[in-house]
Amino acid sequence: MWSKGAKQVRRGRGWCQQHLAWQTLGAFFSLFGVIACAEPAQSVSSDPSRRGAPLPACVVRLPPQKNTAFMRQLTDEQYWKLVFPGYDEQAGILPQSPLTCTGQSAFKQPAFEGSEVSSSPLRPKTGDLVFGGGANRIKVVWLKTHVRPDGDAVGVLALVRTVDDYAEMYALGAYRGNAKQSRFGLERMGSELLVTALDDRCTGRGVNDACDTTLVTYMPWAGELKELAQIPLQRVRFATGSEPGVSGKLEYTLVTSPSFKPEGIELLEQVSAKDADGRELRKAEHQRTLAWSKDRMTPSADSLWDRIFVARDTPVSSTPPADSAKP
Repeated sequence: MWSKGAKQVRRGRGWCQQHLAWQTLGAFFSLFGVIACAEPAQSVSSDPSRRGAPLPACVVRLPPQKNTAFMRQLTDEQYWKLVFPGYDEQAGILPQSPLTCTGQSAFKQPAFEGSEVSSSPLRPKTGDLVFGGGANRIKVVWLKTHVRPDGDAVGVLALVRTVDDYAEMYALGAYRGNAKQSRFGLERMGSELLVTALDDRCTGRGVNDACDTTLVTYMPWAGELKELAQIPLQRVRFATGSEPGVSGKLEYTLVTSPSFKPEGIELLEQVSAKDADGRELRKAEHQRTLAWSKDRMTPSADSLWDRIFVARDTPVSSTPPADSAKP
């Protein structure tokens, strides 16, 4: 009897020890689960679409929205104030040498060289903001402040977003282009968000006018918009004596169709040559890639334009910055 009872006690004690062990393990894994499943650090915005945007470089709290049924829209003055904290909303004037919200001198970038402020004092007016839209309420804003003798406009380029009671600025750069025919947008190169600026100089051109329409791509990086490449979407030039057995003035046209891929930007290039009567003499097509690797764009081959076009009668200035990928 005793031995049997003792055996039962031993079993009971073993069961208790096993039960306590499972409880201890259960408590450990429960604690581990709490730690592993803890909420990650978030932006000041609780909007789930925030995951589609880079980390903000500047954040400004906005007055509470009266009607929350509608998406918040910033006024022009609020955009100027977001990018330039020194902007005087009462007088509507920018300081003579304003700093951006990242503390950088706004007008020291190369794009501003050779330009002058549009007014003195610098008083932004209606039409000086040009917008380009994208997903998740992210916007590209061109804040035009300067003009050049050739009619180009120059200004700070900003990637911004408004959500909840906050305005977020992600990256700043500078852009020079056609004051009336520049357009902006967003593209995805894999997981990378790119800003695009289209400088359209071919729409509305004269029959005998040379022209360039260029797509400039930027990547947000540490609060700045880093220029990646300038892609000629359309180019028109004229030449004489460049085709065997053909006299007179010839028109050469380049048309490029870009496709944004995870590994880079695919470029489908078409070059055609026509005589003075509009007859097509030759046409060629080629696909190449601007590959994204080691923080730079590298072309897989030379441009089809450089292979076909021989001489130019009407040169057009188009000098890309030294740090851009030459297409």
